[in-house]
Amino acid sequence: MSLNIQQIQALPIHLILCTERTGSSLLNAILNQSPEILATSEELFALYLYPKYHHKSQYTEKEIDTLVNDFVYLSEKNLKMFFSDITVFKSNLLKHKDHLPYPLLIRLIYWHFFDLKDKSQLKVIVDKQIKFLYYIKDVLKIFPDSKYIILTRDVRDNVLIRKKRNLHITSDVVYLAGIWNDTYKNVEYLFQHLPKEKILVVHYEDLITNTSNVIQKICAFLNVRYFPEMIHFQETYKKFIELKRPIVGEAYYQRMLDFHSGLLNPISTEKIGLWKKELNTLQLQKIATICGKTASYLNYDLYEQGTAPLSLSDHWQLLKAKISRYWFLKLYLKIPTNIKILIKKLRRHRDVEA
Repeated sequence: MSLNIQQIQALPIHLILCTERTGSSLLNAILNQSPEILATSEELFALYLYPKYHHKSQYTEKEIDTLVNDFVYLSEKNLKMFFSDITVFKSNLLKHKDHLPYPLLIRLIYWHFFDLKDKSQLKVIVDKQIKFLYYIKDVLKIFPDSKYIILTRDVRDNVLIRKKRNLHITSDVVYLAGIWNDTYKNVEYLFQHLPKEKILVVHYEDLITNTSNVIQKICAFLNVRYFPEMIHFQETYKKFIELKRPIVGEAYYQRMLDFHSGLLNPISTEKIGLWKKELNTLQLQKIATICGKTASYLNYDLYEQGTAPLSLSDHWQLLKAKISRYWFLKLYLKIPTNIKILIKKLRRHRDVEA
């Protein structure tokens, strides 16, 4: 894997901001079919490393060791699936340790994602993030020149899919609606502080039903070429995870197959509008009460079935949602890097014991 530092230094970084179960993995798989796009995998290193490293431009070998260690321990997923061999990564950092300002550092890190991809024609990095909307002020500081794709989905279907997947501490509909609203209400801040031409809102429903046109629009937004073969991603994705299978282990491979099973099959509309059959009127009214204003901002109308007053129990669920996601993430960002790493080590130790 050859490394052209001038090419890497010139790469723009743009962001996909979303929440879980909005088709973000599908969009990433499609974008990665382009030789001009590197779409990465939800690691928050640019945010987490910033307090400790943003002021540095030169490193000793020992400091590079520490940086690599910090990156590995702060990772959220299995780096063996999506990232280069760590020794290769470290070696490339060492080559440029005498001039490694933070904007170049994060580009070098991004460049090492999807090590099997040919990056000779790369023109843009696209970072998909499901937590950045909670940190939008910090994100704008780190990525002042970026464009932002807001990927969203009808909250009624999003709540239903999350409920079925048991992705949170509870499957209560009000709690899940609170998570969605606390995430997407921050989009308004983006529109208030950026020119509209730097923001593109993409609906899951359009991505699924009109895939080619939506991808063409995204490519134009990113200033890259559209390739018709981008929407035929399934075989490439299957080959990728099969090649990684012996590296990541069978257990992680099987989890990937389960969680991203849709990426191995043709794009289907079967999960659009499920809420019409599976959520009752009171649930829909409460979702409208909680999310109606934010949804309207994203061009969804939730008010067709009216609204409903929230009970004390509902308000407790909303408070739990805010504490468990919004306030937890806000607090976690403020924790020093060494404490974050200690938490990660303790968590991984418990996982091994279990």
